[in-house]
Amino acid sequence: MKALNFVATSLPNESPTSLLNRTAYANGHKNFRRFRTHYLGYSALVRECFIPDFQTVNFLKEESASYADKTVVAFYPRTYEATKHAPLIVHGIRVPQKLLRLEYAAICPICLQEGWERYIKDIRLADYCPYHWVEYMTACPNCRKPFVWYRQEESKCACGFDMRRLQPTPLNQPPLETQLLDIFKAGDQQRFNRLLESLIAVGHDRTKGQLPHNRKLLEAGFAILNGNVEGIVSYLNYLSRRHPQINPHLIAASLPIQEQEGLTKAVSIFLNAPPSCAECTINEDFTLLTNQVKKYLGISTRQWLRIVHHLPINRHQTTNNRYNLSEIDCIASFLQQTTTCSLNYTPASYTTLKKAAIRLGAHYEACRRTVRAGLLEGKKTRAGILIPLSSIEAFERKYIFSTKIYKILNKSAQPVLKKIRESLIAPVSSAEIDGNFIPIFPLAEIQELISTPGFLESLNPSRKPTKKTFVSHLPRARKISTTNYSNTKETSNLLHIHPDLARQLIRTGLLGQAFGGRGNSVLVENKKIESFHRDYVFTEELSKELHYPRRYLGPALQALGISAASGPLVDGEHVVIYRRSDLPSDLDTRLENQPYRFYRYPTRSRPTHLTIKQVTQRLGLSRREVSRLTLNKTLTLAKSAPGLRPPQPGISIVSVERFERLVKTLVPLNDAIQSLQISAHHFARRFVASKFLEIITYKHAKYISQHDLNRAIEHMHNFCNYGDSDRLVGAAKGFTRYCVISGKLRNPPAERANGVKTVKLIAKMDILALRPTLPWLVNDKKSENGSEVNSIKTSIKAV
Repeated sequence: MKALNFVATSLPNESPTSLLNRTAYANGHKNFRRFRTHYLGYSALVRECFIPDFQTVNFLKEESASYADKTVVAFYPRTYEATKHAPLIVHGIRVPQKLLRLEYAAICPICLQEGWERYIKDIRLADYCPYHWVEYMTACPNCRKPFVWYRQEESKCACGFDMRRLQPTPLNQPPLETQLLDIFKAGDQQRFNRLLESLIAVGHDRTKGQLPHNRKLLEAGFAILNGNVEGIVSYLNYLSRRHPQINPHLIAASLPIQEQEGLTKAVSIFLNAPPSCAECTINEDFTLLTNQVKKYLGISTRQWLRIVHHLPINRHQTTNNRYNLSEIDCIASFLQQTTTCSLNYTPASYTTLKKAAIRLGAHYEACRRTVRAGLLEGKKTRAGILIPLSSIEAFERKYIFSTKIYKILNKSAQPVLKKIRESLIAPVSSAEIDGNFIPIFPLAEIQELISTPGFLESLNPSRKPTKKTFVSHLPRARKISTTNYSNTKETSNLLHIHPDLARQLIRTGLLGQAFGGRGNSVLVENKKIESFHRDYVFTEELSKELHYPRRYLGPALQALGISAASGPLVDGEHVVIYRRSDLPSDLDTRLENQPYRFYRYPTRSRPTHLTIKQVTQRLGLSRREVSRLTLNKTLTLAKSAPGLRPPQPGISIVSVERFERLVKTLVPLNDAIQSLQISAHHFARRFVASKFLEIITYKHAKYISQHDLNRAIEHMHNFCNYGDSDRLVGAAKGFTRYCVISGKLRNPPAERANGVKTVKLIAKMDILALRPTLPWLVNDKKSENGSEVNSIKTSIKAV
């Protein structure tokens, strides 16, 4: 291959098309199409020229090895490599490929005069150059043909017209594209997403190009983004003049559903203003999104899901999930005639994906991929994917899942699958074809195979040879030494595996040549064991290295094209083993960039929720104890936690951290009872039964928090029961009860006693105030013989 004379380095904010065209011109080619064909052949795709991981850019990196970083910086990397239509990252912002000009070009004549073009021209939303305030030209003014960037000659059209000769007049004020450029310079992904949501709500169509109506919608989107009340009101007035026959409330419903002060204020101004003069009636349809229709008609999402399958509307004719005026009127009349309570959630002619998977005898994920492959019809709703029963019946007449074959024959998967492969029956869907890990076969060919005589007998596996027979066929080692060979048990200890798994490795031959030892022992060379530990890895060990769940690791590696060295699909063994040389160095990054069907853990840098298993491992508790803490509201449980993939219940990290701080201040229950100097029975009646404090079970022991213990000590200092009150004044049992009945003392209300209702209490201040009036507490004199008069006993008799 001929070496390049020159590879251009990217200029500030340069577009990839500009860089590629400059490289083609510098190497003496008419356009980039000739350059690509000369150096890369016809196999290089135009779409890949924007992405820094494919053939075109790799070729430029090899040619410019010394300054490859300066060349690659202009290209747009993809967010992940799962599909060819994945979003591209343009200066730190994820941009859908539908919003990019990947083939057709927009040209600014002043940028061509400067010799290079900026990346903002690749965004379909940009109609003007934000640097020169000049309108982009998408077609040649001479021949009226659209510009294609890889056919573009040096600032010239194919007809020979030179674009640099144009002298366009710039605008008097900065266009909207300057605000779009500010968003990309700041790398504000949230602001860009809100702009796209606003444009989708107002019905902006990026395929229509530079039209006055489309420009009005773009101005409305930026007005909604910035909260500009005047801009929103002018847009609503423009719609009312464009569609005079439409109700103003319906026009106001075309705005996005957001809690924004500017939107509410603009709607109120528009509805209270007098109607404006109507322009000519436009034949274009006025459409609304589903959420806007629900808001206008005043129905909830649950009601909408009940009626959506019964609406007399052909949804195949609607575009982008939008409804026109006739469809909105049809929905309104249908709501007046029908009560939503009488409608079923799922129509009789449909079934859920889970029930369809059970009926077809397959896994839920395999059934979902079958719908994606087109073998089953699916209807995507808010409640999930619904499948018509007619589609399931048609699928059962033509195809069958391999798992259902195993269930019908009551045989294991390996011999059945092996027999099907020997019969040369090609699967309709499999992991190699469309990523479906459960193969699908034609039903007619499977029935013909099963009906052949002797098929079922051939599936009965032959008896595995006994260990004695296996050892007898092994060659004998000439010089058996404990330093050179290891038996099965020693091999399992060296590899930290079970002895049965060590025997499997010996049978597969991954540990090299096996030799027969004394008796029925099997010997393996220690060098082979060391090389196996260095060259191979088990699934469980690999999942710990990659921090990836073991359950999803096998399908994820299979989707990446990494096959196992040993396992059920390779040699029929029950444990999967991978060769380390087959694992790429960036395997963890590839697994992390995979779609959500395999990746389980949160994708955020700071997750907000943890799975129940992660919480049990972090706190050192069992699942039963964690569930008890969630029932007590100590840990906050979310049924569908954000950030966990696949969707599953999760526990808030904030509540976990709060519980960890609480654990550090826990006091054992027995120590708390001893510090309060009361019995366990009285403690349970007074504080536990009244829910004054909470008992926390942690690692099979009972605790209370230090805060609750301080509250209990304060409560004991302020209040006492009848027995403690009698002892406090030195009276007999029943004295406090008699005082309460006679009205001398009163029980404090539950609010004053901090909600304690299970025990009758007396405030200590009240009983101490009564104490000076008691006669037996007055100091008595001694008797003549020197003995002290027992005033307490006389008081008991008096009572």
